[in-house]
Amino acid sequence: MSLPNQDQAASLRAKAAPSGHHKALRCIAVASGKGGVGKTFFSVNLAICLARLGSRTLLVDCDLGLGNVDLLLGASPKFTLRDAILERRPLKEIVASSPHGVDFLAAASGERDMADLGGLRLQAFMDELLAFASSYDSVILDCGAGISHSVTSFIAAAPQTVVVMAPEPTSIMDGYALVKTVHQDMLARKLGVVINMAESESQAQALHRQITRASESFLAAPPELLGAIPRSDLVRRAVLTRTPLVIGAPDSEPALAMRRIAQRLLASGGTGEIDTKALAAGLAGMGR
Repeated sequence: MSLPNQDQAASLRAKAAPSGHHKALRCIAVASGKGGVGKTFFSVNLAICLARLGSRTLLVDCDLGLGNVDLLLGASPKFTLRDAILERRPLKEIVASSPHGVDFLAAASGERDMADLGGLRLQAFMDELLAFASSYDSVILDCGAGISHSVTSFIAAAPQTVVVMAPEPTSIMDGYALVKTVHQDMLARKLGVVINMAESESQAQALHRQITRASESFLAAPPELLGAIPRSDLVRRAVLTRTPLVIGAPDSEPALAMRRIAQRLLASGGTGEIDTKALAAGLAGMGR
């Protein structure tokens, strides 16, 4: 006998796809072992690059209680996901358009009730998101930092995960812990790493080799190095001015690196349904 939330998800999928079959999405969860490594900066610029490469893209701020995707996009949405999850406002009323060709669902910031949501509410939200996202080619889930249940549950929902790290010991250690958790709990079907704020390509390659050696004991294949984004004062300026780097400095080295990573992700496939069943299993642990 099927579970009620599985029946609901199946019903939403049918409504979302008039052809009777749910369109495969390029759904990418972007995560990091710790904060301050440029994860949301990466998510925002990746979404813009994908849109400019012809992929209709939806960016979802999954750091539900401390969202800042809207800030980096330079946008001021009328509603946030708090209105959808707690006030039951439809996502079609919540979604906002940025001036850069990307639609986004903004999270609330500083709302404690959003940081402590139960699994059932998040499951219902993801069921609705599955139906709503069917009109897009790509969905980027900008997860919170760390390895909490809420973070790993969103990772479990996506066919592909990108872990963003910075070239410093704490970031590499925490990023490695996230990679290990993702593998041991079988959360991601495809896993890649991006080194942000890299001093050089050779430094990024060396860090990737370090991660590969550390993970050889539990990974049949190491996470792919998707690219390195060089350190630049232009990144800090982009954040301060709320102008995405690929818009404000499109010919800079970091922007060109972002574009190459986006092209690589497009070429790699990584399509599939948002996995609400895996998400539900992960969210069930939040109440334990």
